[in-house]
Amino acid sequence: MIFLPPPNEAEREEILLLKLKGKPQENISLGEILQSTDNFSGADLDQLVSDAADLAIARSLKMGRLSPITTSDLEESIAGRAPSTMEWFSVAQNYALYSDVNKDYQPILDYMRKNEMM
Repeated sequence: MIFLPPPNEAEREEILLLKLKGKPQENISLGEILQSTDNFSGADLDQLVSDAADLAIARSLKMGRLSPITTSDLEESIAGRAPSTMEWFSVAQNYALYSDVNKDYQPILDYMRKNEMM
């Protein structure tokens, strides 16, 4: 088993830039977005950009002209969203603490302790 932790801030930035590439966008500032997406998986970030694009499309239809994705669209997409990794970490932690006789899950516990998730 190999443990791949959620992307760090630099990796999240790269993922978001890749997901936004080729989409109409307006001076997006990723600073607060990156801080708000700690522990988000790549799939979580993909969904975040997809939801922001949906907001821009809806706005474009309402306005009758192209409206690019904005930082506000990304912020609205984050609102109320939790990283999907947290449920997995919860299950993995329980397994690692109570059933992992071979210590296969030790890297996960180490990561969680280092990142103050325990």
